[in-house]
Amino acid sequence: MEKSNQLRFRWHGGAFYEFLLPNGKIIVTDPFQYHAGRRYLTDGEKQACDVVEGCDYILLTHTHFDHARDLPEMVRKFPESIVIVADDGYASLMMEQGYNPLRSRIQPVGDRDRLELPDFRLEAFRGKHTIIGLHDPALQKVPEVLAQGIPFREQKLYRDKEGAFDLLKGLYDVEAGMAFRNYKLTFPGGETVLIWGGEIAMDFRKHCYYGMKPDLLFIQLAATNVGGDRDHPQVEAMTDFIRQIAPKAVVPMHQENFEWELLEKIASDCNQLLQQERNGIRYYNPESSIWYTVRATSQNTMEINRD
Repeated sequence: MEKSNQLRFRWHGGAFYEFLLPNGKIIVTDPFQYHAGRRYLTDGEKQACDVVEGCDYILLTHTHFDHARDLPEMVRKFPESIVIVADDGYASLMMEQGYNPLRSRIQPVGDRDRLELPDFRLEAFRGKHTIIGLHDPALQKVPEVLAQGIPFREQKLYRDKEGAFDLLKGLYDVEAGMAFRNYKLTFPGGETVLIWGGEIAMDFRKHCYYGMKPDLLFIQLAATNVGGDRDHPQVEAMTDFIRQIAPKAVVPMHQENFEWELLEKIASDCNQLLQQERNGIRYYNPESSIWYTVRATSQNTMEINRD
């Protein structure tokens, strides 16, 4: 991929995005693709590291399998990449993935932590993972973990092959997986990107983002954020949150659980509400595996165009 004067990105499914900076450096978020068995993957038979143009930075919003399972292969192929992860999940990630802390380029970040990286500035915010409702289909797989409040020492999920309780598994899934970070990136030209995930109704740190006015907002499309029913999405709460953040453009992440027609409906409904206030904000629904270019069309508006 040739260098460009504009920021480019493409979606590989889930929360796995690839950003190409104007200087040619590449940022990857939440790499998970190999045998994921989900919609919109670039190629589920390949590791995440094999579908990107390169990798200089890896941002993990959290370390659940669907955000970090392809991380070891990504680091092996791109050993100079800097991995950024929540500090309260750092130890569990190191133990589970087997990283050598003397050689690893993993950089733990805390709430309101700021990094001055070679190609951009990063600010991290403690977030809140979505809460799975009692009627979510995921409960059919592990109901004892998600629904009944059983102490994790008694949960089957955290047993080893011999049936004994495995503290490491518990720490990795509970401590590391629920340690969530949202990120604001500021590039040398002044462009800003906010990567936000969580549950709008339960994230009581909304004040951290109100009036931030990033150029580009990536917002998690959890079912809870569109009314809790993926078959009948309601975008009012999400649109209100977008207005309060006041970005120039919005793109969803983790949207693979929705049929394509519903993703298009969400974009249309959200834009209809946003346009009522003539604030210039526009919601875009990207296709997977396609490069998009971000262009400023005025001081207050931004366009995202398919390459």
